[in-house]
Formats: sequence, structure tokens, C-alpha cells
Amino acid sequence: MKTLLSHCTVMILLISMSCGTSKKTAEITDPNVGNWEIVVNDTPMGTINGVINIEKVDNNYVGKLISDSGAIELQNLQIISGNMSAYFDYEGSEFNLSGSIVGEEFNGEVSGMGYSFNTTGKKQVTSESSQ
Repeated sequence: MKTLLSHCTVMILLISMSCGTSKKTAEITDPNVGNWEIVVNDTPMGTINGVINIEKVDNNYVGKLISDSGAIELQNLQIISGNMSAYFDYEGSEFNLSGSIVGEEFNGEVSGMGYSFNTTGKKQVTSESSQ
């Protein structure tokens, strides 16, 4: 009886551990999910450094642009065949973010109000993604 009980305990632990890691593995497999350091060049406010945080919720991408100005939600974030697009509102004006992702590099632009600003980025490497 003790042996049967200890085997059941081990089985329950193994099952619970595998359930916890399968979700984590699924999240890590999408190379677009994570934090991307970006630089928006030559804006009227100078060069803007920030981070785009991309997550996947219910099979859709959601994101935020985080800079010294605060966090701004990205609307209609889409990444299809390496092409990323989204828009966001900054101080009452709509801006578009578009570009391509190749590996861990982003090249594109932020455009709005008749202007276009070269934007580059690189995915931040975390200890989880390097394993």
C-alpha cells in the first residue's frame, strides 16, 4: 500500500509539473513575443528610446510602447509573415508603426501627422529565451 501511495504521489507531481511547463514552452516558441528595444530617430522631440512589449492573448498579439512618456497601448497589432503593423494614439494624434522583423531585428517606421521617422529595434534576450 505504501509503495502504491508513493507511486501515485510521484505520478501526480510529474503530471502537474508537465502541465505547468507546456504553457511556458508554447509561449516561448513564438519568436515575436517579448520585449523589443526600439529607437525612433529624428523626431521633433529628438531620438526616442523605448521598449515594445509584445504578448499573445487568445491567439492575438497585444502590445505596449513604453518610453519616458509612459506606456501607450498598441492598437490592432498584427504580425504576419514577419511584417508588423499597429497604430497608437499620442497626445490626441494617431501614429502608425510598421516594419519587418527578421530574426531578432526590427526595421521600420513610425508615421503620423505627415511625418515618417525611421525606427529600428532589437529583441531583448532574457535568460528564458536563451535556454
